[in-house]
Amino acid sequence: MYKSFTVRHFRCFRELELEGLERFNLFIGRNNVGKTALLEALFIHAGAYNPELTLRVSAFRGIEVISVRWSGWEEAPWEGIFRNFDTRSELVLEGQYEDGKRRTVRIRQVSEPSELSEIVHSVTRRQNGGQPLPQDTHMASAGQPSRQLTVTSEFAKVLELACEENGKISKHYLIVTPQGMHMTLAPPPPFPAIFQSARISANLIERAERFGRLQIEGKKDLLLKLLQSIEPRLEDVAEVSVGGQPLLYGSLEDMKRMLPLQLMG
Repeated sequence: MYKSFTVRHFRCFRELELEGLERFNLFIGRNNVGKTALLEALFIHAGAYNPELTLRVSAFRGIEVISVRWSGWEEAPWEGIFRNFDTRSELVLEGQYEDGKRRTVRIRQVSEPSELSEIVHSVTRRQNGGQPLPQDTHMASAGQPSRQLTVTSEFAKVLELACEENGKISKHYLIVTPQGMHMTLAPPPPFPAIFQSARISANLIERAERFGRLQIEGKKDLLLKLLQSIEPRLEDVAEVSVGGQPLLYGSLEDMKRMLPLQLMG
């Protein structure tokens, strides 16, 4: 059972510390203060060794489309879990239990080329039965006499989850390449955890069509005013195609980039 929990650089939280947790805990607050984000952080921390949970929490919000482009520095599918989409900073989840033990989960996006190469080749070789990663035109091989290709972030997106407990650190990886998604085999979690989502599954195409109809009829401002009653910082709403699927994005007055409406309250 958790006695304390700390969140750093996750979703909307710069840093949040909770003390005195009990067997049953109720989190209450206004819209967009981070209640769901806190539950997501607890869910990922409880999973301990599974980086795929970083994508699953977005799926719980209805963001199930994953799109990664390979023309330059494109965003990774897990960027939304980092505060302000800043993957340069490490995300930290730390929990202390009633027996005094601690578990710290650190999540970061790997970007240094030599480290990327080592991780990608190691993980994909194990998954391919010991065979090396196939050569690809997106991989930089110049100056590599051993034919060991250097992987760059234009070719692969790598997320590292490091779990520290009992004085030991284990590292687990989630990798996205043009060939698909790869993940190190994660051991079972220390204890079962269930995230019960409150969202109702929505038909993305139908939602986009309704939004388009409002635009045609000149009623977009009515929708915007309605949404602003929930999120006053909302400045605009737009339809964006991600992975061939339409998603509604919103711009907030204090953010440089738009984000999916599902990440708002």
